[in-house]
Amino acid sequence: ILGLALQTYAYTQSSGWGLQVSKLFRGLDPSEKAGPSYRLGMGIAKLIAESELSIPWLLHVDPLIRSGVVKLQPGSAARGDLVGTDVNFDWHAFEAKGRTHWPPSSLVKKAKTQAQRIALVNGKKPKTHCACLTTLISRPIQVQLIDPRGANPDDRLDLQIDIEGFFREY
Repeated sequence: ILGLALQTYAYTQSSGWGLQVSKLFRGLDPSEKAGPSYRLGMGIAKLIAESELSIPWLLHVDPLIRSGVVKLQPGSAARGDLVGTDVNFDWHAFEAKGRTHWPPSSLVKKAKTQAQRIALVNGKKPKTHCACLTTLISRPIQVQLIDPRGANPDDRLDLQIDIEGFFREY
């Protein structure tokens, strides 16, 4: 979390217009912006989850899988990047995208599908399945937060999360 917070801080700045990318980010070569764009998408998703949806605990799923805190079906398809809980211990699934260009409708659809693939967390349906798309080229930075309702993808998966481990990782 600290690394994500520091990168988000380094690559953004506040202005009279709102949050925008910093001079440091704008100075990167286009080929160098992919990694920071990804991290900014994740960092801004975390900020939005907390400020707009009251989800104070949101973590990246992949490190949780590697540490054994999250268990999922082997060979599972692409899924949401982040999982978290609110103060009522309701779970939430997020797919975060950070881009230096306007997201095409195909990317929006893909993000919504990835978020919806997490069908159950500890046997319970997540309260939200959010696609969070951050457009870094605009001033201020623009964020689309979408909780898709309706049809669920066929290749859904269940997560088993060790709650104590989740908070220890935080």
